[in-house]
Amino acid sequence: MSLSTENNVCYNFKNSMYVDIDGEVYPCTYGAPYKSQGSSEGNIFINNLKDIFNKRTGNIGLKNYCHSCTTCRLYTNKEKTHDIMFLKIDNLCNFSCVSCGKRDSTGFKKYDKNTKLNSILNALEENIDFINNFSRIIIVGGEPLISKNVLKFLKQITKEKEIVIFSNLSIISKEHIEELKKFNLTTFYCSIDDLNVVNIREGFNKSTFFKNFLFLKDHNFNLYFNVTISILNIFQIKKIFNTLKKYTDPNRIHFMKLLFPKEYNINILPVKIKKLIEKELLAISSKCNQNFNGDRTNCYNSCHEIIKILYNDIGLTTSDLINKLQNEDIMRGTNFKNRFIKEYEKFSKK
Repeated sequence: MSLSTENNVCYNFKNSMYVDIDGEVYPCTYGAPYKSQGSSEGNIFINNLKDIFNKRTGNIGLKNYCHSCTTCRLYTNKEKTHDIMFLKIDNLCNFSCVSCGKRDSTGFKKYDKNTKLNSILNALEENIDFINNFSRIIIVGGEPLISKNVLKFLKQITKEKEIVIFSNLSIISKEHIEELKKFNLTTFYCSIDDLNVVNIREGFNKSTFFKNFLFLKDHNFNLYFNVTISILNIFQIKKIFNTLKKYTDPNRIHFMKLLFPKEYNINILPVKIKKLIEKELLAISSKCNQNFNGDRTNCYNSCHEIIKILYNDIGLTTSDLINKLQNEDIMRGTNFKNRFIKEYEKFSKK
């Protein structure tokens, strides 16, 4: 894939929008994490979504919004129609994950008393007619299945579209499920980053997670597993994959990169470890169908995206990485350094 913004075009600018918890509007989620490198298109508390959308002109270069074109499936020289509205309606959550903070999860209230519930529901309601023009609406949190704001929003959405929910599957709300059944298609991306009870997803319970997954499966929802890869679980990929494929078609296991905190991003791994991980990801992808699910993500494609991300940075030496993990442990009150050393020694003997 060429990275030239002159030859390639980001078609998110034509068909997609992402509204963040602070009201900032971007073409997609790839752009939002790079606020310091670019700018939003507007804010839903100030601007009308329709006006923001209509101000887009021509084929705008992605470079103004993010630097993720090497791994973005939507940045292409072939025009596609995505038609996606991506929303972070509120930050209500019962977890306190490593990749989050008080801005994105009220679960951090036990660590920071200044954590508060944030919501863009009222602003979204003022734009509901425009939002209903999109055929696919993706909702993240927080945890959408415990949010009354999400439920109230869903009741205002026309039912012929697809709803996509990213959930930790810790709680299944009967009221939410009954509402989601009314849509033409409801897809769940079920987030699981570790098979043990550790601090990656504080609040995670394996038996509850799989019990609720099977409940959704019995109700014929469209289900995927979503595994966020970081240096904290990089040596467990094969184990996670082999466990998850017992519950679903392996093509429905999706790997994605950890965006924050950058201290745990996989591209800082030493080259020696990257080569071992690449070998494992290639072995996993060989068991999957590259063309599964059309142009949407699947296990095969996500494995190869992770491999690209591995080599986006030259990486640290092993000793520098261990020192970095130790500093993070001191700051966060975790014990990831010792776990990493133990798992690396075991993994490198394979």
